[in-house]
Amino acid sequence: MMNNKVYNTDQKKIIFTLSFMKNGVAKMWKQHTAEKATFGTWEEFKDTLKKSFTPANKKGDTITRMQTASMTGKTADEFIDKNWQLQSGVNEDRPLIEWFLTTLLSSL
Repeated sequence: MMNNKVYNTDQKKIIFTLSFMKNGVAKMWKQHTAEKATFGTWEEFKDTLKKSFTPANKKGDTITRMQTASMTGKTADEFIDKNWQLQSGVNEDRPLIEWFLTTLLSSL
């Protein structure tokens, strides 16, 4: 939105976005995407990008993050991810409390 005069076509927006994909999986995804003769529209590209990088099992991934998180080097406010409950779909207090307690520093 800041550079609408520069990135004024779908192709320019897509190429600009791809320019940031320099390492790891993003780089491989970019190389695969660049092999296509056409990128489609900006909206199609964004949808493809989201589908490619959004976890297939977001709830399961969130639960795993809750179970394996580490508070080391963080304040309580930095550590607590208030979206965990919403993203995990877990509504029962018991498992949420148990996962939270196992990840706290023992001194707490």
